[in-house]
Amino acid sequence: MAFIVLLFLLLYCGDFFCFFNITNPKQYEYNPICKLPKLRRHSEYLTYPEMECNQKEDWGYLINNTWFFKKIIEKNINNYFCEYRPIIRKKDDLEYEQGQFLKLEHGTFIKDEVFEVQCRNKRKIRLDKQQVVDYAGLFVQVVNKYNPKQHKKIEKTNNNCKPLNIMLISYDSVSRSSWLQRLPKTNKFMFRKMKFELLKGYNIVGDGTPAALIPIYTGQTEEELPNVLKNNPDAQYVDQAYPFIWKDLHKLGYISMHLEDWPHVGAFNYRMKGFSNQTCHHYYKHYQYKILKEMETLHLKGKFTDDYCIGAKKRHKVQLDLMTQFKNEYNKIANNLIIMHYVENSHESNERFNWIDNDLHSFLSQGFSNGLFDNTAIFLYSDHGSRFSDKRTSSDRYLEERLPFFSIYLPDEYKLANPDKYSNLKINTNLLTSPFDIYATVRDLTCLDSINNKEPSDLDRSISLLNKISSARNCEHIGISDHFCTCVQKWQSIPVTNGLAIQCVTFILDSINHFIKPVDDKCEKLLLKEVLSFEMLKKNNKLLFKIQFQSYPNNGIYETLLTNEFNQENEFNSGHFSITSRNDISRIDSYGEQPKCISDFGKNPTELLDIRKFCFCKDTLTTSAMKRLFWKRIIFENGRLFFV
Repeated sequence: MAFIVLLFLLLYCGDFFCFFNITNPKQYEYNPICKLPKLRRHSEYLTYPEMECNQKEDWGYLINNTWFFKKIIEKNINNYFCEYRPIIRKKDDLEYEQGQFLKLEHGTFIKDEVFEVQCRNKRKIRLDKQQVVDYAGLFVQVVNKYNPKQHKKIEKTNNNCKPLNIMLISYDSVSRSSWLQRLPKTNKFMFRKMKFELLKGYNIVGDGTPAALIPIYTGQTEEELPNVLKNNPDAQYVDQAYPFIWKDLHKLGYISMHLEDWPHVGAFNYRMKGFSNQTCHHYYKHYQYKILKEMETLHLKGKFTDDYCIGAKKRHKVQLDLMTQFKNEYNKIANNLIIMHYVENSHESNERFNWIDNDLHSFLSQGFSNGLFDNTAIFLYSDHGSRFSDKRTSSDRYLEERLPFFSIYLPDEYKLANPDKYSNLKINTNLLTSPFDIYATVRDLTCLDSINNKEPSDLDRSISLLNKISSARNCEHIGISDHFCTCVQKWQSIPVTNGLAIQCVTFILDSINHFIKPVDDKCEKLLLKEVLSFEMLKKNNKLLFKIQFQSYPNNGIYETLLTNEFNQENEFNSGHFSITSRNDISRIDSYGEQPKCISDFGKNPTELLDIRKFCFCKDTLTTSAMKRLFWKRIIFENGRLFFV
């Protein structure tokens, strides 16, 4: 009988994961105004052959901040002279210094979080009498920073609220459908065994990673916060200007970790000034920057091939291992927060995203088995869906970017102690939600709002998913523009040859060219090459037009929503059409180095607007420009044309 039921579920669902914990909306009485789109289900998993690390084995490893040589090396260690030196972060993200080399032996205690190791054979001496480096490695670890005056284990607040530990773990550019297709082991463990909740109405609120992460970390948008762009001579560092949630959690006694990769182009580093010293307690951007410099050195020598490894370990696993170390250090002595955003396996393409499946599954399963996630809420998600993949020009193109994967785990103890809140979460997984709600949920789970005695309204922009959300909620209530809203609406397809389509595109291109006029000495004027699709919707006595087109000479593919009415609050208006803002003109193909002449942020103090997606530079790359953009060239050579 059980086999028949399982067979029925498989046939009904069309895939192996849709019944793991996908809440049935019929269990609850509600009729939401926003009807969520039904994504196509896929029965097959998508995998891409994984590369092995070029280096098969590291010479040593760390246990409790103590260095040990591997047995095969230890037997011959007398033939080698080994030393290490610390890599020390300086005043901001893109500055580090290298300390003095110190002798490294079996059992050496190392107090530095980032350090490099070099070993030389005592018998090998070059003609210039310099010893040859036989082994070099870069290592990173968690060094305990517990301070009983600052960090504490909070059993309950004065309001009888018990704060949870928080893990915000995100991967770049993965839609819900893509995630479920590429991580079979992880998905099965999450949804079938650990009962993660899947947010089926989670909708992005803007274009790109900052628009996705800033509301989660601060509860506000980039436009609402102080200007922290590199091109702004008066800008502060991001952590000085932004009210990041970890600042409030630090006051409660939390200890924190913040992990990212790709340091030059992180969410807060590419256009923005990055962090100074008001960061999380464990912050490893200098480690990533050191990796980048080593890649540059190897590339210039013609010896670089990207195996996605550092030494003999995949770079994504290094991040997972750091989180495990962090939880081992602090889980029993202090409330803790982990934030991680990882880019390289999924940014330009999700083909290599399945490479993390085994390691992510092991991280989760071992963490739960070892009690590391006791009293911990886990948010495992993506910032947005793919912005540049082939899917963006398929029938799913409009939903792919706007519906990223988002899941939440709550510990059983919390669910038993708060049945009403857990019931609300189950209902809310089928309602329209956004990054603003995640910020409110984290505040709720950490008791920040109970301390402030804040009473939410069910139509607020930012509502904890543990509270009731009104079924009347729509995109307008929570600040999601029509361009990004995925609530189901009856769009009518119009032939692309229709004269109205040409009028719409003409207005859009006129708006773009007006917007880039201050740099028209650097950027080409854009013209129409082809209209790809055109749709129309009647809404609240106005017409909405959704159009996708290709421009010339950059061959850029754009996706835009505009209306047929004048609105003085909108950024672009004509006598017949209006576009809310430049953010509602999405570019859905990778522009790579096309805007190279205006992309050197920090060198153009008068250019405070981000116009990369519209700019096709008139000049060509010089040799010096190629050197400055070596990291883009590295990634392009491995089939991943870089863009953030």
